[in-house]
Amino acid sequence: MKKKQSQKHKRNNLKPKESFFVRRRGLMLVSILPIFLLSAPSLTAYAEGYRLIGGAVVKTGAIEITSSEHGSVVYVDGKQRSSNDGLKEGSFGDLPPGEYEVLILKKGFMPWKEEVKVSAGETTKLSAELVSKEVENQVAIK
Repeated sequence: MKKKQSQKHKRNNLKPKESFFVRRRGLMLVSILPIFLLSAPSLTAYAEGYRLIGGAVVKTGAIEITSSEHGSVVYVDGKQRSSNDGLKEGSFGDLPPGEYEVLILKKGFMPWKEEVKVSAGETTKLSAELVSKEVENQVAIK
């Protein structure tokens, strides 16, 4: 029997240990391939901007904001979307299509607010010019 095994390995030009690893690699490939085939479509959809929202798959959009002042804090529909240290420009994605209220605040400046429409697969660009409260007070006094 040992002679038959060695003849079999000679035919395949494999040593007994190599044969074990070759079979193991084949088993790993067969077990990993279905996982890849099942996950690839959902990963591709995610990369394209599709999200599961409220039980439905929706293609999302984004808002890209440029502020005249560094350190601005951005709110989208009342939710803070930028860090507390603020920003001068930023992009906020994964937003379902629809109307949004964008509010930008910075200490010493008047609040900036605008209604914006987000479309599926699109990036809506905003440019916010913040006005200093001192300038606002000077204009009101004159």
